[in-house]
Amino acid sequence: MVKVILWILLSMSVIISCVSKKKFKSLDYQYQQLAQNLQNCNDSLAAKNQTIEWLHQEIVALKDSLTTTQKENEQKAYRIDSLFSEIDLKTQMIETCQENLDNLKNKSSREIKNLITTLEQLQEDLKIREQKLKEFEKMIAERDNELQTLITKLRTALKPYEEAGLEVQLKNGEIIVSLSNQLLFALGSIEIDKKGKEALAEFAKVINHYSEVNFLIYVEGHTDDIPVTNLGDIKDNWDLSVMRSTSVIRYLTKECKVNPKILVASGRGQYEPIREGKTNEARAKNRRTEILIVPKLDSLMKIIEKN
Repeated sequence: MVKVILWILLSMSVIISCVSKKKFKSLDYQYQQLAQNLQNCNDSLAAKNQTIEWLHQEIVALKDSLTTTQKENEQKAYRIDSLFSEIDLKTQMIETCQENLDNLKNKSSREIKNLITTLEQLQEDLKIREQKLKEFEKMIAERDNELQTLITKLRTALKPYEEAGLEVQLKNGEIIVSLSNQLLFALGSIEIDKKGKEALAEFAKVINHYSEVNFLIYVEGHTDDIPVTNLGDIKDNWDLSVMRSTSVIRYLTKECKVNPKILVASGRGQYEPIREGKTNEARAKNRRTEILIVPKLDSLMKIIEKN
């Protein structure tokens, strides 16, 4: 390109020296046109080079995109294979379930009837048990009501003797009437004092009011921990506690006409104290006779045995 231009310039210098001014102007015009064309060519070349650069960059970007797309396609193909495997597995599971379902459908009607019969029997047994439970709960409620009525009557009848050491309480489903020795017996004696007989008589009036009783009456004698001495046939605290119990029962049956079939005599000696300690106050608290009214459980046990 440069050689062409130099050749043109050289030619022009020769021509200029040989031609007229008019021709010079014509040639100068042509020169300007050629220079302009040269500039246009250079500009066009630069633009094309820029375009080539852009195209090159776009090609690089397209190659990167193609690589990414290929990786994504590979991952999708792997996922498709996994999905096909899962479909095969689930198809096998469905076939197995269908086979099991067909087996169940093919079971004989006799087995189904047996199951229905067993279910009906269980339902009937459940109804019976529910009925028995209601009866049991009813008897428990009736027993509790009877105890509440009885304890109310006893507290009313024996209230005048509370200051002398008499207590009435309900504990673990049993009525306990506790009489201190201060009320019943002199120290080391098995003879009931006058005040004690009055209290026992009031107790007997309440009990004898019931023509039919659903309870037993346990009379328990208790002593302190001091061994007995010089009491004749009474050898120890066991003897003393039991003899005091039988004295109370003897008075209740002979003098107060309490049914002896509902009475039980027992003695605990010093082995069930209600106050620990060696003080006079603790020992006095432990010297007592307890009358326990215990509901009979015969009816309840029959219901349990039937169940």
